[in-house]
Amino acid sequence: MEINKILVPVDFSDESNNAMNIAASLAKKLNAKITLFHAIDTPVVSEHKDSFDLTRISTMPYDDPGMYRAYMDKITSRVKDKITELKEKHSAIEIQEHIVFDDFQKQLYEIIEKENTDLIVLGSKGASGFEEVMIGSNAEKIIRHAKKPVITVKDPVHKFDLKNIVFASSFEKVNKKVIDFLFSFQKAFESKMHLLKIISPNSFSTTKESQNQLKKFAIENNLSNYSINIYNSYSEEEGIRDFAKENNADLIAMTTHGRTGLSHLFLGSIAEEVTNHSVLPVLTFNEKMFK
Repeated sequence: MEINKILVPVDFSDESNNAMNIAASLAKKLNAKITLFHAIDTPVVSEHKDSFDLTRISTMPYDDPGMYRAYMDKITSRVKDKITELKEKHSAIEIQEHIVFDDFQKQLYEIIEKENTDLIVLGSKGASGFEEVMIGSNAEKIIRHAKKPVITVKDPVHKFDLKNIVFASSFEKVNKKVIDFLFSFQKAFESKMHLLKIISPNSFSTTKESQNQLKKFAIENNLSNYSINIYNSYSEEEGIRDFAKENNADLIAMTTHGRTGLSHLFLGSIAEEVTNHSVLPVLTFNEKMFK
C-alpha cells in the first residue's frame, strides 16, 4: 500500500508543530506530499458596534464591508506567513496548503476526500475529565469520524525513526488494509513489529490461547521482523501504554470502532483513551474505513 498524500491540520500551536515534524519525517521516508490545512473562523457582529465576536461562526456579513475585508486580509496574511515559515523549514518536501473560511470539522472532511488523502497527522493537547467524556477534542472527533488512518501527536519527538511499532489488537478480525498500511511503515523504516494482546479482567483468555492466536495471525499475514507479546494489566488502555513504554516503542497502532453519540458515551473507546493519555504518537484505523 502506497502512502502518497499526508494531510496535516495546522493551528501553529506547539502540538501542531510537533505533528508537522513527524509528518515531514514520514514524507521523506515515504516520498509523499504534504497538504497543510488551516480553517479561519469567520467573525460576526457582536452586540457592541465596531467589535468582533470571534466565539461564533456565521456566514452573516459584517455591517462595515471595508472593516470586514481589512480584518480578514490581516488574518489571512498572518496565516500565510506562518505557512511560509513551515514550508521554508521543510523545504525538501513538496508542500501545498488549503486555507478556508469555515468550520474546521466540516471543511476538513471535504479536503480529505478532495485530496485523496492517505494519512492524517495532527497535533492534540488531549482531553481529560469532564471534557473528555462530554465534549472531546478536535483530535478525538477526527479519530471517530475520519475514514483515513490518523496519527495523533502530543509531545515533541526529536528523532522519529519508527524502529519499534506496537500493534495492539484483540486479533480476532483485522482488516487486510491495516496490515498493508503497517507494512508500508515497517518497510520504509525497517521497523520491528511488536504484536500485543492485553489480558485484563474484562478481556481474559489464557496465555497459551493468546500466543497461538498471535502466531496464527503472523503466519497468515506473512509477517517478518516481529515479536509476539501477551501482557497482563488491569485495563487494556493502561496495559498498552505500559508495554509501549517498557519496550521503547516509537509508535502505537490500533483500530477504533468510531462510535458516536450515546454509544460512545457509554461504551467508550480504548483507542481514544490511549490517544488521549499516551506520550507517544498513536496511529488509529477507524473501522468505518472498511465499510
